[in-house]
Amino acid sequence: MESHAFGPIATSPGRGGATRELSTFELADRLVQAWSRNERRLGELDGLDSGIAAARRRLATTAAGRGLAEAHLARLLSRRAACVAAARADASLAEELSREWDARHAMRRAVGG
Repeated sequence: MESHAFGPIATSPGRGGATRELSTFELADRLVQAWSRNERRLGELDGLDSGIAAARRRLATTAAGRGLAEAHLARLLSRRAACVAAARADASLAEELSREWDARHAMRRAVGG
């Protein structure tokens, strides 16, 4: 797992076929973890979007403290970009885990289990 400002990011277990090595419980657990992190990120993105809008309004209405407002806006935009990148990485991970889950259950259905 990599550490990230928005929570741990499980490195893709599908690289090298590691997804197949996970137990069904581990597979489900990683899928739930990715979903939970993205739920938190959606809330954080809402907050960042509100802050970005407020910073842009301030820049549009006053020249006082412009440098500070621009630095604050740049920081918010950077945090938002990092949050979106982490969400995309987890979305790819969740897609890979879901494909493995579906493949396992398709085999069980095919053999009547």
